[in-house]
Amino acid sequence: MKEKVVLAYSGGLDTTAIIPWLKENFDYEVICCCIDCGQGNELDGLDERAKLSGASKLYIENIVDEFAEDYIMPCVQAGAVYENKYLLGTSMARPVIAKRLVEIARKEGAVAICHGATGKGNDQIRFELTIKALAPDIKIIAPWRMTDVWTMQSREDEIEYCKQLMDVIKQNDFVSHYPKVAEKLNLLEETIADDLEHLKTSIDEDAKTGHKTADTSFFGYKTHLAMTEERIITAATITSGEKPDGKELTLLVRKSRDAGMDVKTVIGDKAYSGKDNIEAAQNDGYELISRLNSAVTQGTRTKEEEFIFNKDAGRYQCKAGHLAVRKYLDKRKSEKTNQNPRMKYFFDVEKCKCCPYREGCYKEGSKIKSYSETLICDTHSEQAKFQETEYFKEKAKERYKIEAKNSELKHRHGYDVASSSGLIGMEMQGAMTIFAVNLKRIIKLMNA
Repeated sequence: MKEKVVLAYSGGLDTTAIIPWLKENFDYEVICCCIDCGQGNELDGLDERAKLSGASKLYIENIVDEFAEDYIMPCVQAGAVYENKYLLGTSMARPVIAKRLVEIARKEGAVAICHGATGKGNDQIRFELTIKALAPDIKIIAPWRMTDVWTMQSREDEIEYCKQLMDVIKQNDFVSHYPKVAEKLNLLEETIADDLEHLKTSIDEDAKTGHKTADTSFFGYKTHLAMTEERIITAATITSGEKPDGKELTLLVRKSRDAGMDVKTVIGDKAYSGKDNIEAAQNDGYELISRLNSAVTQGTRTKEEEFIFNKDAGRYQCKAGHLAVRKYLDKRKSEKTNQNPRMKYFFDVEKCKCCPYREGCYKEGSKIKSYSETLICDTHSEQAKFQETEYFKEKAKERYKIEAKNSELKHRHGYDVASSSGLIGMEMQGAMTIFAVNLKRIIKLMNA
């Protein structure tokens, strides 16, 4: 009798491709388990898809009540906030999902649990720590970290893998002509065709992954805006998703001035309080209403172009767009020559090993990859004093206007989703949307 593995199954391409991969590489009997946290129609057709892909069984476990009562409510009552800043979302569900996976594994007598977390964030940690706490004897299989046997590093690779499996079946006339096999093979071909069609419309070489928080990310672009107090947009730049906001400040100021604006004051959040922007404001004759970010050095640091601070996630990201997975404050009290505290940011070594920019950045064989910065917050004492004045505090309150404008662009004018691919296409969409929004605002001001 074959050993069993319980697979956390969503029905997507990733976990569907994992089913035959587990059978091929480990010779396991695959038991799929989909945890219903309230997905609704997303669960339709999962049983057929899982079994078609080689699973012997599919559990669909409804945990809505347990999730709401034992996880969501305690988190809300406790005011649980990640790093004292980010509200919890899907992260609340990971422990209860892992708990149910362990229960199914015990019921089936499985020797392993497999999940499809990509290794880019904290989901893998939440899943695995819960599993290890409840069932330390059960093996955990994380394909995306097993680069020696899991060779699929993209959606295209997964589709190609499925196509190769279909070709093997087709070449065996004895098997492929059975009505039940032929029927399922046709259904699988249709599924792959749908995925290919979706892939063609979603491929965008210019788009990149950006980070909203340490836990959440998006794939696409960023629009950086400059706006007057009357809420007229005076300049905009479009970048790929991984680009930081602060680097666009001087360009936005120059574009606004080219448009005829007399820029004397710039109001922005902490993303714009970097050393270069403060010096640019001093040199170009405008005041910068942007509070210093105490987590970022205002002094000199190495490799400034290769490592950029992401203020939304509160961590540095490398030039490949990978976000640091953790950070550590080193107070350096034992050092005699330099006792300034420093923050160390640690990156996922598995990503470093296959990163196209690893040369000169990652030392082959190293077990860790970190980036350190010395925290020198008194370098810009003038800005620190300025931000404590009543004038600064009053001006900073107007920051809400740009957030309201962002909301208007996204929710009233459909600017939350790219309507075409490519940076040029996104710039055209941005220009048309901003023109319409500005026109509406100008008409409103004229009729006021």
